[in-house]
Amino acid sequence: MTGGSFTLSANVTAVGQITYQWYLNGQQIAGATSSSYTVARAIEANAGTYIVTAMNAGGTSTSSAVLNVITKDRLYNLSARSVVGASNLVVGFVSSGSAEKSLLLRGVAPALNTYGVSGVLASPVLTLYNTAGTPLASNSAWGGSSTLSNTFTQVGAFPLATTSSDTALLQSLPSGAYTAIVSGANSSTGAAMVEIYDADQAGATSRLLNISARGMVGSGSSIMTGGFVITGKTTETVLIRAVGPSLVAYGVTGVLLQPTLTVYNSAGNPVASNTVWGGGSILSSAMTQVGAFALPSTSADSAVLLTLPAGAYTVQVSGVGGTMGNALIEIYEVSSP
Repeated sequence: MTGGSFTLSANVTAVGQITYQWYLNGQQIAGATSSSYTVARAIEANAGTYIVTAMNAGGTSTSSAVLNVITKDRLYNLSARSVVGASNLVVGFVSSGSAEKSLLLRGVAPALNTYGVSGVLASPVLTLYNTAGTPLASNSAWGGSSTLSNTFTQVGAFPLATTSSDTALLQSLPSGAYTAIVSGANSSTGAAMVEIYDADQAGATSRLLNISARGMVGSGSSIMTGGFVITGKTTETVLIRAVGPSLVAYGVTGVLLQPTLTVYNSAGNPVASNTVWGGGSILSSAMTQVGAFALPSTSADSAVLLTLPAGAYTVQVSGVGGTMGNALIEIYEVSSP
């Protein structure tokens, strides 16, 4: 179950006064000393095995265990496609949790030919950096590794030819912020796609909170295209932004002056679209809540706040009037019930 409240009750027949104590995963629950126990909100912290003991002068009786499994929707995957050339394709992500997070990163280009993409980057290079800008790992051809192949299957990623120049890294990372960059070997140029997959097994406590991609937005078939997946059984509230003009403050040149952001569901139907975010208080509050950098209220950047069911979604960023320039797609987990 997820989101709502639930109540556990004990039915005891005995003589004399009865006292109760409820336990979660073998630990006493403070204040849970009546014949019923209500959990106000079904969240991951409240998942586990519940038992109750009933006591009177004649002795103690312990209930059978009740296993309460709580599933929570989560951001699972991001992909972004752009043209690598004067600008590299840069992806950032933030994970949270006490355990390390297993992530599959891919820089795909030659394999895009199979999907009708022309002018692909012949030799992509994928490099992972920490917040200090220190490279943690790099790959220029994934090599057909069986470990990587098995991970592709596990996370639902399409297969790569074993001899292709596409790139992939499987990393176990402590919680924090990271950047992955796809560049062209020997300054080569062409279309490329970067992908991030949550490769943890079901039930892992660490999670992706924020995923973003920055690249060149072209015109026509070269507009910037991203995708993300929400996994779970209920809904997830996400903040999605397409930032162009505000990148100037961070030293980015050649920015897209007026981005249009459109979100599609897996059926290809538009879910939401925005061209100028407008400085609304609800969006501003969501940006503050997730720790996103502020956007000027009068900027031409785009943003939407959506509550979405689990599934796959596509984000497209184009320039008004077919204009081109650098832009940033950001997806933040705001909340889930």
